[in-house]
Amino acid sequence: MSNWKQKLFVVSEFASSICCLTNA
Repeated sequence: MSNWKQKLFVVSEFASSICCLTNA
């Protein structure tokens, strides 16, 4: 059970969406 991997994935997805919003 890798809970930290799931958190890391969520954080990276969140950061990616933030980048998209700021670049748009």
